[in-house]
Amino acid sequence: MTKNAEKKALMFRQFQLLSMQHRSIYSKLFFPIYTVCIIIIGVICTYNSIITLYSDAGSVQLGLSLLYLWVAFHIFSIIIFVYGILADVYKVSNGVLEELKTNVKFAKSRWFKRFVRTCPIIRIYIFGTNFIDELTPLNLENFVVDQTVSLLLLN
Repeated sequence: MTKNAEKKALMFRQFQLLSMQHRSIYSKLFFPIYTVCIIIIGVICTYNSIITLYSDAGSVQLGLSLLYLWVAFHIFSIIIFVYGILADVYKVSNGVLEELKTNVKFAKSRWFKRFVRTCPIIRIYIFGTNFIDELTPLNLENFVVDQTVSLLLLN
């Protein structure tokens, strides 16, 4: 094996160990609570910014509406950027694993073939068995907008 491929294989294994530690520490309690809180705050702030913007209460309501709008904007940016970075972990891991599998130099090495077969794709888990993939940030944004529209239609 060359030094570059050996370093890449060892680094991939270390990332797998880190992801298992991350799953045991954060994915069972922190990420589910964080995701639910982000969704709830996003729905509440988007709903209240729309409601207070169109009410007839005056300048106090305008300031409150701008505060709600500011918080809703930050919630949407957190969903896009933080969950987007976590979704990139899955995409990059899949690409590195495919690159390791198609490495022509090591196709004859039995150790390398066995190593690649034991490497799963690194995933950031949330809610037990669900993981964050490329479409998770968009699905979360869609859910927040959908629930806000549902609340607006009830009003």
